[in-house]
Amino acid sequence: MNQSKIRVKRFYQLLRHEGNFDFIKTLDEGIKLPVQAFSECFLKHLLETNDEHLLSKNVAEELGIQPADVQGFVENMLEMGVLERFVEPDTQKFERYDRQLLFWDTMQPVTEYQESCLRQERVSKAHVAVIGIGGIGNYFALSLAASGIGKMSLVDSDTVETSNLSRQILFSAADIGQPKAEAAKHRLLLTNPACQIEPYIGMIDSKSALRSLLERIAPVDYLILSADQAVELPLWASDLRKEFNFKAVKCGYMGYQGLIGPFFGPDTPGYDELFQSWAGLIASQDETVKGYHARHAAPASSASNAIFANIACLEVLKDLSGTGHVNLMGKRLLFNLKTLEMRWG
Repeated sequence: MNQSKIRVKRFYQLLRHEGNFDFIKTLDEGIKLPVQAFSECFLKHLLETNDEHLLSKNVAEELGIQPADVQGFVENMLEMGVLERFVEPDTQKFERYDRQLLFWDTMQPVTEYQESCLRQERVSKAHVAVIGIGGIGNYFALSLAASGIGKMSLVDSDTVETSNLSRQILFSAADIGQPKAEAAKHRLLLTNPACQIEPYIGMIDSKSALRSLLERIAPVDYLILSADQAVELPLWASDLRKEFNFKAVKCGYMGYQGLIGPFFGPDTPGYDELFQSWAGLIASQDETVKGYHARHAAPASSASNAIFANIACLEVLKDLSGTGHVNLMGKRLLFNLKTLEMRWG
């Protein structure tokens, strides 16, 4: 696809250093271009015009070379990911997500800005269901809405309590006593009015309940399994993933340890093949142990929930947009917040 305008990708920082123009992406990644009469001339004229034809003409005239030689350099710079072609109207249309498109391009570069816009189009057509609007679900839903997800179904049976406010960022004191799904919808629409949000007040406490939900909301691309109960939820989702053609991700924590993943879907092994569920063991306990299990309260903070949820959310957005490899597909990441160590497990 040949566009008429061209520019240096805007996420690059440019420095002249030790005889090179350094196009810096990260501390570990960048492109070096030798400082020569040609590169000096090219970069000077690129500041003056984005018109690819005029740029080649101006550089060729100043240096006394053929426009085809300039065009060859342009093609090399496009291939290296330093330059991109673009058209102005798309920049206007996707202004809200401009920095997000730049971020995706740093991870998986494309030569046409319009290809980055297609990534956002995919996200805007996606439907994600968040089951459990607690600490993890709050941050997941907020990041999805801010990132331009097209449709979100919010599923929760609880109402907002005072103790939620320290870690569930979508709620305020004015929401106490309100259904979480309804309160979250109100807040998310303030973040992104273009997002279609459907609240469902109820608990998914059986496989049949999950089936009924899926029949009601289908088609859905992703299930975010962020509910504290029931412990069997990942197993039910796994059983239904092929029938309803969705992917799912489990995200939670145990104290200061985040359990991020696994992601699973129609083309992966089932949850029970990937990880051993505690569901059967918990169900087999005597009444004394079950009584203590029922009293368990999960330690959490706003910061820890944000970290765990957003690592998983980034993977979902990479998958929906078609940007890079989804590292957590079929895997689980364990994140220790005491040491900041991460391992698979």
